[in-house]
Amino acid sequence: MAFRCSGEAGVMQPCCNPAPLDHPAVALPLQLFRSCRRTGSGHSPASRQPLPPLSAPLLSPVSLLLSLVPTFISPPQPPWEVLREPRPSCGFSGDKATDPRTFLSPSKRRKTQKKTKKPPQKNPRRRSAGAQVFGRAAGGCFIPFSFRGESRPLLAIGCSQPFCTRRDAAVSPPGSPSPLAAGLGMGRRSSPVALLVALWLGQLAAWAAGRPKVNPRIIAAPQGAKEYVFPRTERFPVFFHQENTSSIYVGGEGRLYYYDFATRENYTEEFPVKNEGQCVTSGNLEDSRNYLTLVEQYGDGLLVCGTGACAPTCWNVTQRKESPPWDGRGIAPFTPDSNTLVVVDGQDIYSTIKKSQQNGKIPRFRRVRGGGELYTSDTVMQNPQFVKATTLRHEEPHQDKIYYFFREDNPDKSPEAPRNISRVAQLCKEDKGGTSSLSASKWTTFLKATLICVDPVTKGNFNWLQDVFFVPADDWRRSKVYGLFTNTWGSSAVCVYSFGDIDNVFQTSRLKGYNGPTPEVKPGQCVPSGQHTPSETFKIADSHPEVEERVEPLSPSRSPLFHNKHRYQRIGVHEVAAGDGQRHNVLYLATDKGSIHKVVELPDGVQNIMEIQVFPNKDPIQSMILDHARAVLYVGSGSRVLELPMDMCGAYRNNCHSCVLARDPYCGWANGSCLSLARSREVLQNLNLDSWRGSCQRGDVKEGDFRNISVMPYSRYYLNCSIESHYATYNWYHEDVLIKSCNTSHPQHDCFHFIPSVRREHYGHYVCVSEEDGFRQALVKERLLDRLRFLSQ
Repeated sequence: MAFRCSGEAGVMQPCCNPAPLDHPAVALPLQLFRSCRRTGSGHSPASRQPLPPLSAPLLSPVSLLLSLVPTFISPPQPPWEVLREPRPSCGFSGDKATDPRTFLSPSKRRKTQKKTKKPPQKNPRRRSAGAQVFGRAAGGCFIPFSFRGESRPLLAIGCSQPFCTRRDAAVSPPGSPSPLAAGLGMGRRSSPVALLVALWLGQLAAWAAGRPKVNPRIIAAPQGAKEYVFPRTERFPVFFHQENTSSIYVGGEGRLYYYDFATRENYTEEFPVKNEGQCVTSGNLEDSRNYLTLVEQYGDGLLVCGTGACAPTCWNVTQRKESPPWDGRGIAPFTPDSNTLVVVDGQDIYSTIKKSQQNGKIPRFRRVRGGGELYTSDTVMQNPQFVKATTLRHEEPHQDKIYYFFREDNPDKSPEAPRNISRVAQLCKEDKGGTSSLSASKWTTFLKATLICVDPVTKGNFNWLQDVFFVPADDWRRSKVYGLFTNTWGSSAVCVYSFGDIDNVFQTSRLKGYNGPTPEVKPGQCVPSGQHTPSETFKIADSHPEVEERVEPLSPSRSPLFHNKHRYQRIGVHEVAAGDGQRHNVLYLATDKGSIHKVVELPDGVQNIMEIQVFPNKDPIQSMILDHARAVLYVGSGSRVLELPMDMCGAYRNNCHSCVLARDPYCGWANGSCLSLARSREVLQNLNLDSWRGSCQRGDVKEGDFRNISVMPYSRYYLNCSIESHYATYNWYHEDVLIKSCNTSHPQHDCFHFIPSVRREHYGHYVCVSEEDGFRQALVKERLLDRLRFLSQ
């Protein structure tokens, strides 16, 4: 749709193209409007932006900044003039002329209208919008802007077209400043204001260039997925998958489902209520049912536990044969409860489930099977919400530890303090309990520390730990924890910690609130096998369980790996080897809308390469299991479970640029296709900022490439260009002249150009060109023909 402007004489004139600037620093929350000085007869051909060569790279932010440098050291040029003329009003062709303020909300518009009715003040900085327009003496392109409708001086920022010149004015002579510099108000002599604006734009450009791409590049349906639908919907399903197999177990209400995605073998085992217990809470339907809450590998078979109608019960299952039921208190809850955590480590079982319904509401971390039974003191945690736990082997067996992650209430009740604090706690696996009667059944090596996940730029605090994922390493100190955090505004962040840093905090930090002498055996220290922690040490740690020093993310940045506006609920991390042998971590993040984001760690930052819409109906994702050996995901909901391959190379357009620009470590370009590295290791990729430019065949537009379409005169016609990458810009060109630009910062599927009434000037060649990371490719090439003339030939 062509914009037109009415000048002070009311004559309709073409406006500059309203497309946003290509420079990333201008993507600000400003109301940008482009208008042209009234030039008598309108635009000269110099204002028409031609179709650039498809192989020509775009200017990077750094090169744009460098292009401004000569403007500061060049000889003088004729000064600028300040034009005191009304701000032109803009509207659509054929519609009522519309003031740019109408793009604001009604309340903002009324405020702006009231401001513009006031007489000019003495201070020019407080003049109403439209009182001043800065421009080039020979005629130039302007971008008047206001922030949220406030009255501010109008400043020329730049144009996506070279210049809007008078008909009798010459195009920029050789040696004149660049279009961006001219638009910034920089002739051969720069004003201090223009210098500050240039430096500001340069800083924003550098910030935008180094900022990770945290929103999905493409949105795709699952590729190559296999599905198993449960015989009935389950309210509280639990999932178990053994690494490097193609099968999965799903625990439901009194049933255990088995399905093999390779052979399609499936069966269902019944686990009915045998010995109904006495529930403290009566009247709930869940009380009289057996909900399976645990399915785990235990010894040579499976350990299956359920609520048992308020009588927790467990079974050992080996080759589809069940053992007699046994008492499962402490391993299974009395009723389905989301705040439960069970860790099976060999023959040891650790749990946060209470053993009696009358135990109160104070959760404890217990060892219920293996060594002697132990539990944490009731005072060391404040209303904890458990997230996940793991065990870690050290050099010496008696140094092996248990780490568990949780949230708890903040003891600081001041209004500015966060309500919850994210914690990590440590316990020694060889802990034998205390020596006194009061401490004999308690963990004596408990300590806790605070996890910090704060953005140093915005000072945003992500204090709500949602999930963690452990990435082991040969050296336990280099093992990592990927923590998924959210905040009260619905944003998410991922912070990465090392177990070496966590252990160092527990080993070296002072206890919070304790100023007494340090005992010979320090609090939290693991003692040799068979020995007990001294009573003095236990008393100090039990009354001061928190350490002063906080656990920060990995250096050097000590900041989140990335954060964005999506609300994530689960995280998984898979390490994959690229074609050159380099290894990259790929993060899988489950959203609250039934989709998964696939984020890659790259040398220049993270990139969100794909959103996989797993469940089209936005069913909640209740489980996400990674099989690292087979490179597949198992994603479960209350009604089904899907097996998803991690590569999904078929989601990209089958051309070189689309495949390589995706920067997907699982995929590469080879033999004329976008292939998975599981099929070919000799592929073209773009992961390490290597010089791959030019490796893809150049896609010049040729006459024979156009699709001929005959259209009746005065009919309506849509030109459609499908959007794949939301990191690219999509432009429609008519006879090499830009006519439409689509902003892909917001999710959309297509870039449309609508012709309401096809006339003679609308016939000809149309090309849709995508531009991303310095590369252009023609996606759609159509030639509109007059159907009447076409039929008469």
